[in-house]
Amino acid sequence: MHIDKLYFSTFIYKMSCLEFTYSLIQSNEKKVELSEEEQAEIEWIFNSALHRKLYASRKKSLFSSKIKLSKESYSMYLRMKKYEHMIDL
Repeated sequence: MHIDKLYFSTFIYKMSCLEFTYSLIQSNEKKVELSEEEQAEIEWIFNSALHRKLYASRKKSLFSSKIKLSKESYSMYLRMKKYEHMIDL
C-alpha cells in the first residue's frame, strides 16, 4: 500500500494527539459517545504507542512522494484510521 508522504506525516501527528483527545472525552469536555470496545481499543493504541511503530515501519523512497506500507503496517494504519475523526487540531 502506498500513501502520500504529507498525508502520512499529518496522520501520525494526529494519532500522537489521540491520548489528549481521549482524556478530553473522559472528562466530558468533548462530547463523543464511545462503546466499551472502542474505549479499550483506543487505550490499547496509545498504551502500545502504535503510531510510533507505524512511523518506524514505513519504507520511503528518496525521490518519491509516496510511502510504502507493509501488510502489517497497513493493518495498523486502518486500525488507527477509525479514530482519526475524533481529533481536532
